[in-house]
Amino acid sequence: MGELMFVLKSFLITCVVVFCFQYKIGDKTTDERVNEFLQKGALTKHLKEAGEGATRITASTFNAVKEGEISLPFKTIQKAEAAKEEFEKYQESVIQKADQIEQE
Repeated sequence: MGELMFVLKSFLITCVVVFCFQYKIGDKTTDERVNEFLQKGALTKHLKEAGEGATRITASTFNAVKEGEISLPFKTIQKAEAAKEEFEKYQESVIQKADQIEQE
């Protein structure tokens, strides 16, 4: 019953917000004004610049690894497979120890 009330309250709040966004103030609706504020705000500008910087760093790092300028520890398949096998062995031992603790 609690889940149904949550859904109904969420639906009601959404309807109220959408209804309020339809009011026209001057020549623009509230929705248009909020959208314009979000697009031209100072925080939005800083977040956009940070995202662009992160994209540039990711692209340059990927290209450097691809061209061989930077080597990664798991770049070769053999090393990755060995690490996977070691992890699986460790995982099995942890599961066995957990089973032993449950049985005690």
